[in-house]
Amino acid sequence: NCGGSTKLLYICRADAEKTIIPTATHAHSNHLEIQFISDGKARMRIGGHAYRVQKGDVIIYNAGVMHEECAEMYCGMGFYNFGIKN
Repeated sequence: NCGGSTKLLYICRADAEKTIIPTATHAHSNHLEIQFISDGKARMRIGGHAYRVQKGDVIIYNAGVMHEECAEMYCGMGFYNFGIKN
């Protein structure tokens, strides 16, 4: 392994109430993020491309890739995020 050992930086959970407000466009410069959609639906913009996601989907945001999430107003979106380095 050239970059050192893989490290789990964080795990967080958000439910439909917490996802009413869309996230601002952002990127993670030194780690990737894996997002598991546990409930609901959302519109995502990842690297300039639009996607629709729903319960059961897994999204991987590579380090440095701009992204934003916007939950569907009628059903919200629950998810788990995992930040991973190396």
